[in-house]
Amino acid sequence: MKIDIIGSQFAGRLTEFRSFPYDVNNFVTGQSFLSLLSKPYPAAMKDLNTSDIVKISTAHRDLNKANLNKLQESRAEVLMVDLLSEMNTLVKYNGSYFNRQSFELLDEAVDYEEVRKIEQFKALKQHLNKILELTSFYKQVILIDVFPNNEHDDFIAGIYELLYNSIDNKLVLSADNKGVTDMLDAPLKYTRASSSSSENSTLTTTKTSFCSTKNWKIIFFLSI
Repeated sequence: MKIDIIGSQFAGRLTEFRSFPYDVNNFVTGQSFLSLLSKPYPAAMKDLNTSDIVKISTAHRDLNKANLNKLQESRAEVLMVDLLSEMNTLVKYNGSYFNRQSFELLDEAVDYEEVRKIEQFKALKQHLNKILELTSFYKQVILIDVFPNNEHDDFIAGIYELLYNSIDNKLVLSADNKGVTDMLDAPLKYTRASSSSSENSTLTTTKTSFCSTKNWKIIFFLSI
């Protein structure tokens, strides 16, 4: 079964588990929802002043908004979302949102507007219908409930709650609040959301038990 991912390095780490039951189709990384849904600022790679392949690729996709069409035309059945890329510093230009770093890499100067986190959250609420339209293309949406363990925790929690309360066909992938660094090394297990820890089982399940059962809540149990 194919899966699309909107997320960060953390979501990428999950795909490295041998028990990960999907084939990754599209992986949108380093881009917030507001940037993903905005109109493009056309730019070529030669216009970006860096030799770092990761930075230039991320900025090029961010400026040209190349990822949205790929997701809209995707035939993947599942979408997985982590919200850590929402921590990116955003700017606004001509009604569209971009990573600030994308404009900083351009050879030409652009007169953009800084976006505060409170403004970003308000804009996300205004764009919620567009987000839900995108998620409606998928049979299942996996929301990763993970926090950066820093000053952005409340901001990420607010966006997570907004999506959790709005998306019907969701599955929750949750984590102990130990911080992203620890979680990258965590063994993956699953449990019912209302069950006790004694009922936990290591995630060596079939595709059906991972993606089709709405009553399961998947949790990271950290090794201490």
